[in-house]
Amino acid sequence: MRSKIHAAFLLLVGFGMGGAIVTGLRAQVKPPAYYITHIELTGDADAYVKNYGSQVGATLAPFGGRFLVRGGKPIHLEGDPPRSRNAVIQFESLDKAQAWYNSPEYQKLLPVRQKMTKTNSYIVEGPVQ
Repeated sequence: MRSKIHAAFLLLVGFGMGGAIVTGLRAQVKPPAYYITHIELTGDADAYVKNYGSQVGATLAPFGGRFLVRGGKPIHLEGDPPRSRNAVIQFESLDKAQAWYNSPEYQKLLPVRQKMTKTNSYIVEGPVQ
């Protein structure tokens, strides 16, 4: 009888420890982050593509960024009309997204974009998947 109680106790302790470990692991998972940008081209389109558009993708790789949306035709539903160019870039975390944006590689391209466009951009954390 005593060994059954001991086994039941150990089983309960094991379940409790397992639950605590799973909860701890979930707490360590950071939500993905999304860099979202809406761009209106004000300068020369060819120069923009050559000096910014064709180079920005290479700046993403070290930070795990990947385009989910790049271009595409926006369909206006509400509010102010959308700008002609839109992009959504996914990163593993807010930290990675901010590190990419602040990286020397991207900061070198940023003045090109700023000179040739009107832009709204921001980073949003997404749900843990």
